Amino acid sequence: MPERTRVWIQQRKGRTLALEWHDPTTGKRRTKSTGTNDWRAAEQQRAELEVDLNRGVDVGAGQMRWSRLRELYETEKLIETSPTNQKRAIDVFDSFESHVKLTTINSVTERTIAAYVATLRERNLSPFTIQLHLRYLRAILRWAYKRQYLVRVPTIEMPPVPKAISRKKIRAAANITGEVFDRLLAACPNDGWRLFLAFCWHAGLRSSEARNVRGEDIDLEGHRIFIPNAKSRNSDEHAFISPELNAILVGRYPKGIPSGQLISKREVSEDKSAISGTFQKIARRAGVKGASKHDLVTIHDLRRAYGSRMAGRVPAQVLQRLMRHANLSTTMSFYADTEAAAVEALWKDQPRPDVAPTWREVENVK
Repeated sequence: MPERTRVWIQQRKGRTLALEWHDPTTGKRRTKSTGTNDWRAAEQQRAELEVDLNRGVDVGAGQMRWSRLRELYETEKLIETSPTNQKRAIDVFDSFESHVKLTTINSVTERTIAAYVATLRERNLSPFTIQLHLRYLRAILRWAYKRQYLVRVPTIEMPPVPKAISRKKIRAAANITGEVFDRLLAACPNDGWRLFLAFCWHAGLRSSEARNVRGEDIDLEGHRIFIPNAKSRNSDEHAFISPELNAILVGRYPKGIPSGQLISKREVSEDKSAISGTFQKIARRAGVKGASKHDLVTIHDLRRAYGSRMAGRVPAQVLQRLMRHANLSTTMSFYADTEAAAVEALWKDQPRPDVAPTWREVENVK
């Protein structure tokens, strides 16, 4: 725990009362005039300055140490968010500090941030990842500005992100059929991996969610899987158990689902990179290709395939619930086939009238 900064009142002949303290960063003695000879007024200024200094605020806005700002932000603001969001923010701050020399928060400028972005690009990070880093940095700087720790928030330009990438991946994932999934299962090294992929394929779970499913999270009677601290929310969620996944769980655990994590570290690693690497080996062994830059199917493609399959069976609002999207617009943009739904709504339960052949059909006959 850092040593508390003490402020005292100094009286010098022919001058107003002054406040003095040792700078917590440099150790040098600092002085600030109170502008008065009234000891009571000077004592009030002394108490206020001591509180500010121990909160990390120096004699002027922007002089707060970056380390102190981060400590305040993490304990006062970031702690209110989900554990996943906290971990991502901390990783970004650690990365920022490792690539940029920081003293006070005034040292974070447009030039500093531009240099950091250049470093991220040298590491071949995607525009999505770079934008994520910048969003977390912008959040802490805006918070500092609202708390009057910072005079001005540096302008942060977000890198352009291609909008068509996600839709391309959705279309590619729609081509993952049951036969393709069976080949992936056959190429798995153990039963833990087969259960891991089944959660993604049959329930639309994200990789991190599927890896950490616990026995007590599964309600077979209610056909639900409890998802604690789900992505993009501070509250918990439920995924839904399909008949196929129910049969898999009952077959694997005929005496009842045990408590604790269903997939052990020995079966599937907890490291994201190791999981991705193993899955790529599985995909190569199964001869399955996808839409990624390496032309391989990804684990998240199994969740996308789940959404594509369900899109043809349920209304958009139900699909949103199955995919656990925060906004219906996300579901509609990537999964809902609105044209097919419109035709189905008009002609459902209606006899098809006899119509004249189209000009294309006539041309084909000729």
